[in-house]
Amino acid sequence: MKINTTRAALLASTVLCGAIALSASAASAQTAPAAQGAAAAQTTNEIIVTGTRIKGASNATSASPISVATSASISLTKADSVEEVLQHMTGADFTGGLSNASNNGGVGLSEVSLRNLGPARALVLIDGQRTVPVYSGSLSTPDLNSVPLSMVDRLEVLRDGASSIYGADAIGGVINIITKKNFSGMQMDASYGESGHGDGAVYSVGGAIGVNSDRGNVMVSLNWDHRDSIGQWQRDWAIDPHIGSPAEGGSAYRSQLDILQEESGSLVWANGQQLNKHDGTVNWGAIDPSLLYLPNVGKVKMNAGRNDWNALTGGLDRKQISFNAHYNLTDNLRFIMDGFFTNRDSNQALRPEPLLGDNISTVQPGTSNVLWPGFQLPDSVFTSAGFAAPAASDNHFFYLTPNQFGPRTYRQNSQTYRVRAGFEGTLFDKYDWEAGYVFQENYNRADTLNEGNFNHIAQLSGQIACVDVPGGCKPGTLIDGTASTVPVTMPNWLGGPNNIFTPAQLAYATFNNIDLSYARESYGYANISGPIWDLPAGELKGSIGGEIRQEFLSNTPSDIVQQGWGPNASAPTAGGFNVASVFGELNIPVLKDLPFIESLTLTPSARYDNYTNFGAAFTNKVGIEYKVDRDIRFRASYSTGFRAPSTAELFGGNFVSDLPVDGDPCDSRGSAFGASSGNSNIGVGVLSAGSNCAKALAGVTGALDGTGKVTNFQPAYDEGSATQQQVLEGGNPKLKPELSEQYALGVVFTPRWVEGFSFSIDYYDIRISNAILTGGFGGNQPDVVVNGCYGPAQNQFYCNLISRNPATGGITQITSPNVNFGVEKVRGIDYQFDYDTAAAHLTLPIPGSFRFDLQISNLMKHSTQNPDGTNNNYAGTFNTSAEFVQPRWKGTAAVDYHLGPWTAHWDGQYIGQTHNNDGSAPAEGNKIGDTWYNNISASYTFSDFGFMKKARVTLGIDNVADQDPPFLNSDAVCKCNSIAGPYDFVGRFFYGRISTSF
Repeated sequence: MKINTTRAALLASTVLCGAIALSASAASAQTAPAAQGAAAAQTTNEIIVTGTRIKGASNATSASPISVATSASISLTKADSVEEVLQHMTGADFTGGLSNASNNGGVGLSEVSLRNLGPARALVLIDGQRTVPVYSGSLSTPDLNSVPLSMVDRLEVLRDGASSIYGADAIGGVINIITKKNFSGMQMDASYGESGHGDGAVYSVGGAIGVNSDRGNVMVSLNWDHRDSIGQWQRDWAIDPHIGSPAEGGSAYRSQLDILQEESGSLVWANGQQLNKHDGTVNWGAIDPSLLYLPNVGKVKMNAGRNDWNALTGGLDRKQISFNAHYNLTDNLRFIMDGFFTNRDSNQALRPEPLLGDNISTVQPGTSNVLWPGFQLPDSVFTSAGFAAPAASDNHFFYLTPNQFGPRTYRQNSQTYRVRAGFEGTLFDKYDWEAGYVFQENYNRADTLNEGNFNHIAQLSGQIACVDVPGGCKPGTLIDGTASTVPVTMPNWLGGPNNIFTPAQLAYATFNNIDLSYARESYGYANISGPIWDLPAGELKGSIGGEIRQEFLSNTPSDIVQQGWGPNASAPTAGGFNVASVFGELNIPVLKDLPFIESLTLTPSARYDNYTNFGAAFTNKVGIEYKVDRDIRFRASYSTGFRAPSTAELFGGNFVSDLPVDGDPCDSRGSAFGASSGNSNIGVGVLSAGSNCAKALAGVTGALDGTGKVTNFQPAYDEGSATQQQVLEGGNPKLKPELSEQYALGVVFTPRWVEGFSFSIDYYDIRISNAILTGGFGGNQPDVVVNGCYGPAQNQFYCNLISRNPATGGITQITSPNVNFGVEKVRGIDYQFDYDTAAAHLTLPIPGSFRFDLQISNLMKHSTQNPDGTNNNYAGTFNTSAEFVQPRWKGTAAVDYHLGPWTAHWDGQYIGQTHNNDGSAPAEGNKIGDTWYNNISASYTFSDFGFMKKARVTLGIDNVADQDPPFLNSDAVCKCNSIAGPYDFVGRFFYGRISTSF
């Protein structure tokens, strides 16, 4: 994207000026007072732990559990992104977010969730300050892909609510990305890796230069990361049809063929021939290699993962320049400045745009008026070729995945800018203060190549008046009988898969969709902390501060999409808000050095926020840290939380998503067919006279018998579990903020008789009221909507969200704006074990030392409330349409062996079994068993190696056993026989890394 060059130049000049100024300072350092250097060192070494603004606190005395991953520990793994590191940290997950394995309409983002509460409830900080939220359709959340791993010193995950400290969004917890600072000298890093299949190459090059003086430091770093995409056809498991199994076809084989087919009938047309899709004697592979007859299913299906179509993992190319500087103006006053510019190019791919009859109908934006009923063809297409016109019950609707369109290719260019400037210092030698300003923005251009232009397709098919079709127009009759103009030459609709469109018609039927978005966040902040007075048990400390923040977001889809003539019709988005905040906290030592009470400390905090669109909010938290003795320590907290709807949730324009639904509950074929087809909704519907199914299908010829009971209704789309439905999602300016309550209780054992050992248990319980369901009910659980309306509950609330074609009876759309829906609850327990033989001064039978780490998470409950008062329970389940996996048990383990300059490393990841959230019985392709991954590496550190002060070389193998992801046949978003999220799509991966300092 050739924009923002002025900002890039400004950032570069800022870095240059800072370096020049500091170099001048270094030249005169011999005259600077030595006390300034000492003061600088003292200030630099004192840190603030995530979850408090009071300096001097530590993870060891925190009333809230914190997980930490350092750059040293990260360097022993294959991880090349923040996302990958977080996958192995307690508390983090990717429920409801986009990952680097998201391919279906992927936008190149990487989002993170905490406690399975979704990315909107996880606050992401960089050096303790908010990061800019990026537009992603229904949400605006920080993009982890804007932060190269090479700039990370450590990652801290606060596994507790922190709204009273940091404000909105910190309901699930906080992820704090601490960047490298105070570096002196020069460092170069490089890495390369690729899978055992010879693909998926990942490589990076980076460097940093730091200059010290008695008055300060400046560091500038440059980084380049690249990751190749992996095609679905490059993994056998992703295209395995599982011939002969009950789950035959998986999710990779689609009923939407690349040859013309009736919407509800059995006829298909290929190379001018009329065939029957249930005919197993046809040589379908000769027609097209992607077509395969599935004997158990009894019909031909198309491999969506054929060569050059679906990408299994997305590609990424990222370049970044960053700087960090501080300058001591006096002994007690420091100027600080840091920032970065990241340019990310990413890509994904998906099979060609499917034309799915009335399933892709569009409405006029802002109204309920049908703009385009869907893909139809006139009878003349068939009669002119000597075939009988298809059955009238089809209403001229047909399916076609046009092979000639080529795959939908998603390309994004994202540019993120961030600059922070401010001052910090000390008053009266004991009060630490800071004040500063942060400005950050993101520009994103998302191109989707080869999308269908529905207006031009409607002209080519004689549905609307011919205006500018290649080859010209002539007087004629449209499909609906209106006298108008029609194409002189229609496409050869019966000539699929490769001879339907002429080059001119192909160019006319497709377009390149360009979507532009912009996000801006700026805020000023100030804070002061320090001792207040001495208490018998120690020093009472406090902190007080304030913040004024502005947020703005806009999104502009292409004109065709805005007009409703493109896939996933969407309206423009623009909006923002301001918020002013004050906050404070205390660290109160209550008791000390008493029997069974070595120390008892309270940590209350409170925050007041005033939003221009919501008004005031007050949140508070109180923590307690009780140390019995040096062996055992208890920690507990109670907090209230607040999350204001994001700009995207409030002001996002309406857009259409095509989401998988396990069929129509009103289908009269019954539960036996539903079970055999993997279609869990069939058999759920109440079909008796007067039921919601009977009312919805009253106008469909032959659907009801003489008593008014539904006895003969089969939806036109007979795709079983592979059905897709249009869901109309969008912003809702009437949304109210979420409120939460959280309880946490933990205990930490550090027994003196086992030095170097620690064991902790932490329980959490979170309740969110007025919860915001981004994407509404239909966007998250479309099966809940259709079953809630047509199943035993007969809930009219859900029925009001569903639109059907009055003639065919098929579901055409589910309306699902963002909504406040009720209560969400989650609770669980985290366990952590650590043992270091070096810290224990343990003499081993072999030279060297070991370090052991084990982290286990138990999700005990996660539920959301429905409008009818029933609950959805997610713990221990997966869902392919919402693409989440929430095992009850998961964990990681690591062992490091150190011997002088050598380090050997092993780590493993465990993901517990889950069952389908739709309640269907576990079976092949409909369950996920226990999954284990094993990774190894070895490194060697060279000292004074040639012209280098130090060089560290690491070699490793990830997923040593080449473990495939679990097989699922339900309609996962990726259409790849599995589900994205915690599972590895790459396979065994070999890598090497070198880090040098000069």
